[in-house]
Amino acid sequence: MKKIYLLILSLVISLSVTELQAQVKPESENNLPNVAKIKNGEDVLIENHPYQADLGGCGGTIIGPTWILTAEHCVGGIVGRRIGVGYTKRSDRSTGQTSTVKRVIKFPCSGCDLSLLELDTPLDLSGRYAKAIKYASADVFTAGYVRQGKESYATGWGQLGPNGGSPDHLQGASLKFGVVQLSDERIRAEETEGRMVCRGDSGGPLVVYNSNRSERILVGAVSGGEGTPCTDYGFWGNVANAASWIERQTGIKPYTESGNTDTVAPTKPTNLTASNATQTTINLDWTASTDNVGVTGYEIYRANTMIATVAETRYQAVSLTAGTEYTFKVLAIDAVGNKSEFSNIIIASTLSGDPGDICSGVASWSPDASYQPGDRVVHRGDLWELTFRGWKFISSCSANKSNKIVPPKDKISVYPVPANKEIHILFNPAEKAIFNIIDMFGKTVLQGKYKSDINITKLQTGIYTLKVISNGASYTTSFVKK
Repeated sequence: MKKIYLLILSLVISLSVTELQAQVKPESENNLPNVAKIKNGEDVLIENHPYQADLGGCGGTIIGPTWILTAEHCVGGIVGRRIGVGYTKRSDRSTGQTSTVKRVIKFPCSGCDLSLLELDTPLDLSGRYAKAIKYASADVFTAGYVRQGKESYATGWGQLGPNGGSPDHLQGASLKFGVVQLSDERIRAEETEGRMVCRGDSGGPLVVYNSNRSERILVGAVSGGEGTPCTDYGFWGNVANAASWIERQTGIKPYTESGNTDTVAPTKPTNLTASNATQTTINLDWTASTDNVGVTGYEIYRANTMIATVAETRYQAVSLTAGTEYTFKVLAIDAVGNKSEFSNIIIASTLSGDPGDICSGVASWSPDASYQPGDRVVHRGDLWELTFRGWKFISSCSANKSNKIVPPKDKISVYPVPANKEIHILFNPAEKAIFNIIDMFGKTVLQGKYKSDINITKLQTGIYTLKVISNGASYTTSFVKK
């Protein structure tokens, strides 16, 4: 009997230890293996952190279709540059999307290190890979979500250590707050089990769960650290301290405990109309909805398939087929995901085209139009398609006698991603264009007369900004040296 008792006791202890290990394991990412502690944690999936934005050398957080929150020290020269969202690996952006930074608004606080980026075209936040996150109000302090010893979570593509390279795969790290209070300009998190953010994570998100763990809340943007590089402790811009300013600039309300009870849907959009149809595009306009808290966007449907989410009350449907009839409808959404009823349904047709020309029915490229990967345009007699790496030449149109390959002048992209020995640039410069390659610390490491192929074998592993100055205008993009 004694032997049987000991055997049972041994089994109980074994099961208890297994259960405890499961409880304290860091965030599961669909059974991805834990890699070595970067100083920054483990491989994570973008669908588990869809609010993460990639600014190329810095991180950021999606808080609305046209708004990214980041650190002030990340925004120099960023207007006109494209930022990316929606991908786990920088080498595979097939699930991602991009938008151009239209404006920077700096938080008027000398030590807070926070800025807003307004995007030129809205992000589609309807899928699983890119979504907005609520940003913190003072409630996160009064409710105890941010306090010493409380767990938080950081993500980014920053360096794997003080002397380590930058990862291709998005990283995540569970951290704990140090001494912190609402009035602090920046909040402090301690190194936890060897994990801490590093160079390249700047501007990226620090998030916490609310009380019932039903949603995450943005509480900080990576600002800097003290002590040994990438260890000891780090500082994040205090988002709750800037909540009223963020709301004034964006119209997006912060997270509040009482705000979680909002169940009122917006009114349905009205007066949906179609206009200015071409062979491949149709313009849509409608009257705005209203909401008890605030409308954050509109979902656009072609037949019963959602094709986009926008913040404005207009949208241009592109890449349509010539001489084809289409059905459209829209609905409104608010900050907590309440959806309105559908608007009126309209039927509109594109103009007819000549099927004998492969470029027939494809609209000409326009600097004022919004494009997404997969869209096609005609430019200077050639057919082009937008990919996640830039404009790709498809074929010359039958009317193009010169067969000259010339991409749109205001587009610039680099391949391969990541690059090793050489980068190839897709761009159409003026005759006397020059280039500069700038590292993550703002230092120019390579420059000269513009050429489409540049040898980068002497560059260190990391993230770089390519700037081309052509005819007095500056064009920028980013690339990764592996």
